[in-house]
Amino acid sequence: MQSVITRLNGGLGNQMFQYAAGRALADRLCVPLKLDISEFETYLLRRFELDKFMINAGIATPKELSSFTINPSRFQRSCSRLAISLGLRFSKIAFKERKFGYDKTFENIRHPMYLNGYWQSEKYFKSAEYKLRSEFCLINRIGDTSQKVLDEILQCTAVSLHIRRGDYISNPSAALVHGTCSLDYYNSAINLITTHVHNPYFYVFSDDPLWAKDNLKIGYPVRFVEANGPERGVEDMWLMKACSHHIIANSSFSWWAAWLNDRPDKIVIAPRIWFLDNKIDTNDLIPEQWYRI
Repeated sequence: MQSVITRLNGGLGNQMFQYAAGRALADRLCVPLKLDISEFETYLLRRFELDKFMINAGIATPKELSSFTINPSRFQRSCSRLAISLGLRFSKIAFKERKFGYDKTFENIRHPMYLNGYWQSEKYFKSAEYKLRSEFCLINRIGDTSQKVLDEILQCTAVSLHIRRGDYISNPSAALVHGTCSLDYYNSAINLITTHVHNPYFYVFSDDPLWAKDNLKIGYPVRFVEANGPERGVEDMWLMKACSHHIIANSSFSWWAAWLNDRPDKIVIAPRIWFLDNKIDTNDLIPEQWYRI
């Protein structure tokens, strides 16, 4: 039986975007979803992490992958997109993301397809929102230390605040693309939260907790969460998701933590500057109900 195959790469947040787009397309076409995880065989800085969730997808076999032209030429991509727009069958050419913003051609796909991109907009998977919320649930219970933090979060008006530095600082190529959110951003976000939220309690998550403690001056109750290392990052996402409100970084990790919070009254604050390159259109990245500052 034919299936939708979605290519996974990057960290947990990126993998969730890629899975979500594939899930929405597979459901629309009423076919199974398969995952191409071959990237992690050679790119050892990242690992497949979706197996921590209750996802419903198989792993694509080498034979299934070989039936697609995964890295098509520009001419092949153009022919494939034209065929998709006309409703014709042209399924063996991978559908490759061509820009950061939402691509409406995605809506015209009418047959099983290989997806190659990041798909960082909920417009790709809004139709599968409820299924994704059920599938992006943890298979195993969180650790005892995380559980203690979760118990605290559920007893107060918790605000998650995410500071990502890590490879945005240490990796020159990542630093050139992303940069880090400024202290001005975090101070403005904290002021906005405290204007709208009574008795907030801030839970700070960061891959550089020492920097966060030295530089972040909140003036309200705060806890710097250091329960989990990189190998248990999914538990940090689960703790962040449990908070009532969110201040996210320019990071798909905290984007998903905020999105998974299904409270209708949540406040989510996101940075207006997501990439250092202002030519990258990020208008479709942030849901319209969220604040951008």
